[in-house]
Amino acid sequence: MPGHATVARVRLSIGAPVVGRIFGTVGLIFVRAGVVVTTVKVAKTSAAIEAAGGGASAVDSARGGTTTGLLDEFALAVRTAPLPVRLLALACLLGGLYTLLYLWRATAWLDGTVVVKRGALLSRRADLASASIRLGSINRSSTSVNNNWRTTSWYNIPALVVTPPGHTVSLKIPLHGLGLRRLPASQLAALARAVGANRGPRGDQARAVGNYLRLLAGSSARAD
Repeated sequence: MPGHATVARVRLSIGAPVVGRIFGTVGLIFVRAGVVVTTVKVAKTSAAIEAAGGGASAVDSARGGTTTGLLDEFALAVRTAPLPVRLLALACLLGGLYTLLYLWRATAWLDGTVVVKRGALLSRRADLASASIRLGSINRSSTSVNNNWRTTSWYNIPALVVTPPGHTVSLKIPLHGLGLRRLPASQLAALARAVGANRGPRGDQARAVGNYLRLLAGSSARAD
């Protein structure tokens, strides 16, 4: 409307940074290549065992001509490998595709008082001016390898727990992203303003959360 300032979208730094996305993509490519090579090897081994038993192998029956390239071999292997191997290979590839989508698409942003969180396929939104808001946490894990021992550590990330009116499933907004001690001061301040505008049934609780976010924003600004 004329005479009213347009509220700028504030993108929240909760997704992977560009460098992390690139390294993650490279890692997923190597993993998927390993799945392809392993499936082809298992299919060929199974075919060799079947041929040694005196029968025509499933690979020979399905080949019908010469295949060229690893992807052609993989397509043939998916049709001829034992069923558990085929299911495992397809599950790994689909899981890798979902992870890749999440790596590049997952993010969140704030439009005025409406927060939107996007995953690999779907987006969820909630109006911080009317939702029930409290502080909570998100469980995360990190894996390290030391002297051939693989150790998984679990830790909690502080988060806003947002429940829109009439909903039972909450939306969690982490208060820091990958590699960050907390969200930048400008983003915390934007969240504090949106939460502070809450006039819902639990507005007092929401505004207390907003005051806490302002303290975090001030602390983050001084640290910068």
